[in-house]
Amino acid sequence: MVSPALSLSVAVLLACAAVVCLIRQLSLRLFSVYPVLSYFFLLQIAVTAVSSVTGLKSDGYESIYVGLLIAEWIVYGLMLREVYAGIFSDYPGIAVLGRWSVYGALFGTVIVAIASTPAGRTVAGLERSLLPFVEIVANCFTLGFSLLISIILVVISRYPIHLQKNVFLNAILFGVVLFGEAGGVIADLLTKRHNMGLINFMVTLNTAVCFCIWPFLLSCEGQTRVLRLRRRIDPRDEERLLGQLSVISSILIGAARK
Repeated sequence: MVSPALSLSVAVLLACAAVVCLIRQLSLRLFSVYPVLSYFFLLQIAVTAVSSVTGLKSDGYESIYVGLLIAEWIVYGLMLREVYAGIFSDYPGIAVLGRWSVYGALFGTVIVAIASTPAGRTVAGLERSLLPFVEIVANCFTLGFSLLISIILVVISRYPIHLQKNVFLNAILFGVVLFGEAGGVIADLLTKRHNMGLINFMVTLNTAVCFCIWPFLLSCEGQTRVLRLRRRIDPRDEERLLGQLSVISSILIGAARK
């Protein structure tokens, strides 16, 4: 069991770190480059503030909480799309596929959530409260987005793609945040919500650590500095793998135009 004081301390740390991240990004004039990243930081500040200040039994809490969850779906989806666009900027066909994958995940998770909701609660229950359904959708989104970011990380570890340092940083840290939330969802399901306080604390702590690291690694130089995960690779293999990506991108562009 986690003490309320410790939980509040970590929540305050997360909110402060998110504010520092936002200020750092604005000071580097990177808002126009990564606009969704700013909204991501703002969302974390809002969620943390509401969770810390507003009690579960407070009037209007459910409406605020549901609104923040819906905002979270939108911002997380846009953030994932921004990561896709940054990584595959030289491969527009794959970037388009990534964009539609996000849309497919959004649509698919809503269908899964509807199918997972008991028939008796779908109409009568939801008229009284949207919260159970919205939480199911949010959990499905978290798992679906985690799968998509996993695919991205596998691709950039498999192919010698040249990435801007900031793009790589955003992909990795956003991925860690998503994996932490997905782990929380899975743990919550496995324990049947018996350790919800501890699980939420660990998820918040994971996000706070990422946000504490983010502003120190984000930089103007990161826009021009190029990284490549697969450094030890034969030039012929590199040319072959990058050629594969170009062919895939061309095929996808051709298919999109038909």
